[in-house]
Amino acid sequence: MQAAQGAAFRENTRQEYRRDLERLALPFFGRMMLAAIEPQHVKEYVTKLAANGYAAGTIRNALAPVRAMLADAAEDGLIRFNPAAGVRVPSTAKQPDDRRKVLTRAELERLGSKLGSEEDQLLVDFLLATGLRVSELIGLDWADLDLPAGRDLEGRLRVRRRFYRGFDAPKSKMSRRELRVSDAMRQRLLKLRSTREHVQEADPLFVSPQGRRWNYANLYNRVLKPAMRAAGIEYGGFHRLRHTCGTEAARHDKASRQIQRYLGHHDSAFTERVYVHLEADDGMDPAALDDLAGCSPSKPALRLASAS
Repeated sequence: MQAAQGAAFRENTRQEYRRDLERLALPFFGRMMLAAIEPQHVKEYVTKLAANGYAAGTIRNALAPVRAMLADAAEDGLIRFNPAAGVRVPSTAKQPDDRRKVLTRAELERLGSKLGSEEDQLLVDFLLATGLRVSELIGLDWADLDLPAGRDLEGRLRVRRRFYRGFDAPKSKMSRRELRVSDAMRQRLLKLRSTREHVQEADPLFVSPQGRRWNYANLYNRVLKPAMRAAGIEYGGFHRLRHTCGTEAARHDKASRQIQRYLGHHDSAFTERVYVHLEADDGMDPAALDDLAGCSPSKPALRLASAS
């Protein structure tokens, strides 16, 4: 079975589609002919995934290659229409708990205490400070950083590619971006570089104990997973750091548009809906508009005009 051969997918996406088809779709559809698949069969597929405890996001990911494959078949005239076109994730699917996407300050402190080395701590802190996708982090070379020497200076970070089973272009046009690096982080990165011998601009920013570029599985299994378990954090991976970055930025009164550009998304509404998880007490400081409302000691109160 070919996963949407005619579609203009990245090779990484094609591989992920093939994996989900082989792991989830093929066991359900078996040897059914494409022309025999009806909308009720696709609905039964997603309903079974929900009954098996898969989360809504996982079901959407499992449905995407099925929908793409059937769309290709319809375009090629092999079937009359795409039976998956109108199928949606069932309401019974497990919905994510937004509170579990953001690490609390206490969890971050415990996590930091369980990381195996100073470089591991810097890697995690760098993800928290920049909101990078882990594939973007792995793809960084020293050439992507501008770290001027001196005191009280900011650095610059250019995100121009990602690494996931090989190098690839950024996820989207907005993912290609330039970020400011704080003076404190700049100094930590310069210290890291000073510990390496014969550093070249094309060398990876973060490397494995063998001095090679990380891949995702090794980085997760050797750095984050054991530290999270030791810290008593049961859920999640590197993406929780990205959610934490977006939420903390919102708590510091950064505008949705700023956070969207920082995280490299195409739309600020998507960023606010998916990556910002504020609590009831995270609203704007009630004193922020005192000046406007005439409550500031330095400004006379505004008077409402009486109705005539």
